[in-house]
Amino acid sequence: MNTQNARKKSIELWFYGVLIVLTVGWLIFGPGSATAVQDSEDKPPSWGLAPGQSVRLSVANCTDDQSFSIDWRILDTLGRVIAETPEPHLVPAGRIASFDINGDGLPGTRDHFGRVQMRAVVTARDNPDPFKHFGQVSIEVIDNATGRSSLFIPSAAAKGCTPSAE
Repeated sequence: MNTQNARKKSIELWFYGVLIVLTVGWLIFGPGSATAVQDSEDKPPSWGLAPGQSVRLSVANCTDDQSFSIDWRILDTLGRVIAETPEPHLVPAGRIASFDINGDGLPGTRDHFGRVQMRAVVTARDNPDPFKHFGQVSIEVIDNATGRSSLFIPSAAAKGCTPSAE
């Protein structure tokens, strides 16, 4: 019985010792900082497209001197590609590239109103750094009959696009 109590006591002391060492180490060195690694993709939030609507996917290049190429894909709720770029598109420095996709011709699972939920994925091809720091992706839902916008989803972060003070 005494050897069992002594063994239990030594395990408790070892555990508390390790806990104290870890606590002191954390207090001395701090929790540190985590560095987020952002890939060269932009994934705006999802949206719905009703019959008679189109989506305009726009990619802005806010650099003054560096171009980049992008691929884009439109995915349905199951992650299946329902529209995509046939080849990479160059977005020159300081320019915007826009792509219109008519929702009436898109495959995909539709709800009882005929609406299809989707999301976009835009990927930098050959020069990811300018896109990562200066590329902005926006989504606009447009009524086919009137041309009016019914939804606009801007980039989550204004990555380097600042208006010039002229």
